[in-house]
Amino acid sequence: METSLRIYQFLMGKIGGRWVKQMKVIFGFQDVLEIVNNGVEALPANPTKVQRNAHKEAKKKDCKALFYIHQCMDNKVFEKSQMQKALRKLGIHL
Repeated sequence: METSLRIYQFLMGKIGGRWVKQMKVIFGFQDVLEIVNNGVEALPANPTKVQRNAHKEAKKKDCKALFYIHQCMDNKVFEKSQMQKALRKLGIHL
């Protein structure tokens, strides 16, 4: 599954400028900016209930950030990112 961090970094390079600034405001307002900037940490081996709950909340925030990225993305850029993702799965890197 793609994370908001990877997609955001990809789009920063493709779109940049105003879009990045607007997204930072949206992410900050939605309380997901930290997840977008740092990603979701993997669970350690034998996690405690508190660690599992924290990880679950972080994943929710990551999905929320992905939702906003998809909502604010131009259709052409979205299609291009999906095409590149499919090509990577086939071992083709552009």
